[in-house]
Amino acid sequence: MTDEQKYDLIERYLDQQLSASERSDFERKLENDPALREELELHQQLAETLGGTEVHQFRAELKAINQRWQAPVTEKKVRFLAFRRIAAIAATVLILLLAYQFLKTPATHAPEALFASNFEPYNMVMNQRASLPTLVAEAASAYEAAAYENAAKAFRQLEAENQGEVVFQFYLAISELALDNSAQAIPLLKEIIRQEHPLFAEQSRWYLALAYLHNGDIELTKSQLQRIQPEEFQYPAAQKILDQLQ
Repeated sequence: MTDEQKYDLIERYLDQQLSASERSDFERKLENDPALREELELHQQLAETLGGTEVHQFRAELKAINQRWQAPVTEKKVRFLAFRRIAAIAATVLILLLAYQFLKTPATHAPEALFASNFEPYNMVMNQRASLPTLVAEAASAYEAAAYENAAKAFRQLEAENQGEVVFQFYLAISELALDNSAQAIPLLKEIIRQEHPLFAEQSRWYLALAYLHNGDIELTKSQLQRIQPEEFQYPAAQKILDQLQ
């Protein structure tokens, strides 16, 4: 099987274009060919990294190159097309090598991306009842509407007026994180953890780890994630990030 045939077979397999018998034959080959499995894994990782539209464009460009290689040529164009074919092969190999190196590089070089893919504001637990003070209701409403600047402003005032009220500290910290203000969120979360608040301590451990991650403090992130116990909030996600940071 030539490299072009192997590439085409992998692409058709990933695009689910193989017949049942072709798919069965290909999967038998995968079982006995480690190099083929590794190449399939690279194509899958590349697809995940580039994402839907981009990977289809990438595949289309490579297929177009392949089609140009196979197109009939006149005698006058043989040398020129041979040079173009070599250049196209070199470019394709370079793209794949760069993609391979990128995919094999540990995720520690992109803490911001890890933060963005894992951060999700905590649910609002304060019911917006008519009996709530006006500022509390406004803060909760702004938070739920993802208006985090307004929420942070309101929770900051509430936290100042109600020293030691953990619920206001917690939602202020999450609002600050949503605004990329991790430096403001960290001391608030550390204080809640120090108090071992029964409702918000577990959640604060997770968000403190994310705040360290946002800052690019990898060792502090790892240390904080390792403190999250199996029965605690976001344990599976914590383990996944730890694996990505190895």
